[in-house]
Amino acid sequence: MQIVSYNYPELQQGTDFHQFFNDELRKTLWCELMLKEMTPFLIKQAMSEDLSKALSMFFLHVENEIDQLEEVFSLLELRMEEKECEITKGVFDTVCLTSCTIRGKVRDAAILSIIQKVLSFQVVTYKTLSMYLRRMKKTGAAVLIDDILSEKKKFESNFYNQSIYINYAAMFAADYKEELLAEEDY
Repeated sequence: MQIVSYNYPELQQGTDFHQFFNDELRKTLWCELMLKEMTPFLIKQAMSEDLSKALSMFFLHVENEIDQLEEVFSLLELRMEEKECEITKGVFDTVCLTSCTIRGKVRDAAILSIIQKVLSFQVVTYKTLSMYLRRMKKTGAAVLIDDILSEKKKFESNFYNQSIYINYAAMFAADYKEELLAEEDY
């Protein structure tokens, strides 16, 4: 039985593992570059000072992680180029919509949701890249990826902890209460 994917023509051509790995690495770079572009906007949109500070720290780490990825590309003797990642593109596309349509404390909850979705995807991706690099005996590159992974996990935990309080505040914000009352009228 042969599986043919009409949505992914590159799979029809029988690409090998290295091409798959290179594409994943390039998608990871694209995601980091998008985070670098998006995070300052989210900082300005955040109402909570704690969230704004956490996003600012996150932004500094994203810049550092891009530098580390540049070193990974160099160690692997690959040209540093990004490739759009369809999985995270949809999440990034919601950023502008969120800032335009959601107000008050609920916006901070939405910002956290966006960041947490991206971080969860990145943690899985970096774990996978690390495993691939170790299997390919590219230890130096794997160590760099593990460093990035460690930072992503810290931020994932930090943003999760913040979401507990911010989501609670958003639930009891005036806007949220009005929405619940409007729903009860139906």
